[in-house]
Amino acid sequence: GPAWVALWVVAVPRLAAASRSGLARRVVGWVATLCPVAAPVLAWERGAAYRTGPEIADLETLPDPAVRPAIVFAHGSRSTRNASRLVAAGMRRDSVETALRRNSVCRVDTYARWRAGGAVGPPPSLDLEARPGPGPGLRPRELSPGNRVAVEPGERLTPACLREATSDRLGSVELEPLLWQAPPLPGARLIVARDLGPVANAVVLDSLGGYHPYVLVDGGHGRHPRLLDYREGMELLWRGAAPPESR
Repeated sequence: GPAWVALWVVAVPRLAAASRSGLARRVVGWVATLCPVAAPVLAWERGAAYRTGPEIADLETLPDPAVRPAIVFAHGSRSTRNASRLVAAGMRRDSVETALRRNSVCRVDTYARWRAGGAVGPPPSLDLEARPGPGPGLRPRELSPGNRVAVEPGERLTPACLREATSDRLGSVELEPLLWQAPPLPGARLIVARDLGPVANAVVLDSLGGYHPYVLVDGGHGRHPRLLDYREGMELLWRGAAPPESR
């Protein structure tokens, strides 16, 4: 913002001085007048955009932090869960987008777990060729009504991957619209975090002793998301505790 203001202050007088015709000077004058007027209007509209949508409206129904500290796990899509794991492990954003677009959901899931775990040895194979469109041979597969994943011909979904994918059968609530309003700052009494499943969530809960956990899930049919007790939410989405093969 300050850089653009400085550029405007320097550029307008120079443009006016360099303009040889009366029309050009009038155009510069109108630009110089309208830009300061338009900036607050556009800033207000941008701020208003952050206050729309069911996720934002539902923030008012989250637990009252004055009663007790609470952490709310928002159950986003499997793509954002895999993307967050890859970004946290150091992968560049453009590579993450390529991986999600050109590989099956299970292949990305396996690779993301490999990167997050810091395993020794070569990584699982992954198509990271920066080309448009999906990878060759990928086919959609419907796991439940409205819940489709990309798979390779004849690919067998591992138990961990199938569990991850089927947890989205009720829809998703993305974290980003909520995170900036309830970030995990030191001493915060209300925190919104990404639901990564019972095992990964347990690590977060262990590091935040004293926070009562909840889960935010899609309300379905355009309704506001639902706030559930943590155990109820884990049972509904993930069928309770994770089996050994998904750890």
